[in-house]
Amino acid sequence: MDRLNRALFTVLAVLLVAAGVAGTLASLGRLPRVDPATHLLPHALRDRWHDWGPAAWLVLAGAGLVVAVLGFLLVRGQLVPRLGRPMPDLVLTDPERADTPPGRTRVRSTALVHGFERDLARHPKVRRVSVGLGGDAADPLVHARLELFSGADVTHLQSYVAESLSRFVTTTGLDPADVRVVLALTDRDHHRVR
Repeated sequence: MDRLNRALFTVLAVLLVAAGVAGTLASLGRLPRVDPATHLLPHALRDRWHDWGPAAWLVLAGAGLVVAVLGFLLVRGQLVPRLGRPMPDLVLTDPERADTPPGRTRVRSTALVHGFERDLARHPKVRRVSVGLGGDAADPLVHARLELFSGADVTHLQSYVAESLSRFVTTTGLDPADVRVVLALTDRDHHRVR
């Protein structure tokens, strides 16, 4: 999630909280120059609300639920990379030869992820790595998030990630069509020791 998205979410949250606090203070008579008996909604809307009776509360609850689900999906979309479905395990088959029976090897996709994460984490300026594989063997997708120590040379790190990706392609035989790498800089330079 980039800085602009965080700023937009912060502004939206502040506006919603301010509106809620202002409405509550106005109804309690705590705002100066605001009569607590003043109606905030027009008469036509209030009359319609009363005409609907209990159904009005059900409509309001349904609308609130829809807004909550949409908000959850928006936040999840910002925080969780969308790779589609996770990549299934890789099955390697041995070409049939006359002198040996055909064979196959299953490589767990989690093993591929952990191997790639360990390779990326070997760089001294990488603090934490998270890798996700999506798609399938014919069209894999890679999403990597690297948290870096301060002072990391991003240009050098870019070539290191390219070398690591090249080793991944050579080792697995997978050629990712879509590779997304997110770099996050941190000002914490030392690991915490317990």
